[in-house]
Amino acid sequence: VGEIDNTLTVNGSQIEYYGDPDKTLLSFLRDEINITSPKDG
Repeated sequence: VGEIDNTLTVNGSQIEYYGDPDKTLLSFLRDEINITSPKDG
């Protein structure tokens, strides 16, 4: 499986992500940049 390169703006800061295209946005926010306020469901 390939990887994906993305740039997101989160709370006014640009965040670059290069990795697994199957990782959810929720998982990225919580696991990679330690934003714990988003919840599933």
